[in-house]
Amino acid sequence: MSDNDDFESIFEEMMRLAESLVGGQPLRQVAATSVQTRDELIEGRDRLTYILNAPGYGKDDLRVSVLEDEIEVKGPDFIAKKRLPGRVEPDSAKSTYVNGILSVTLERKR
Repeated sequence: MSDNDDFESIFEEMMRLAESLVGGQPLRQVAATSVQTRDELIEGRDRLTYILNAPGYGKDDLRVSVLEDEIEVKGPDFIAKKRLPGRVEPDSAKSTYVNGILSVTLERKR
């Protein structure tokens, strides 16, 4: 047995132990679901602004999808989804991502 085999065996045992501490869930899955994001919805008369606090990403890491009554933001290791109060025009979406804050402004459907 080589030193590399010993290392792999020890690593696998550490992973099994760590997974047992989180209820047997695979650690990669735990990491993907444990990213902390906070969101907020600001309602105006003619528009809605969705704000998501998601620091540590590049603007190309985030994908925004808008339906008439829902917004979804996908990052490399999280998904944030929110039902909107009322209908919006999906094509009106304008977004910015500055200092870890994503802001998406949506025009209300008339």
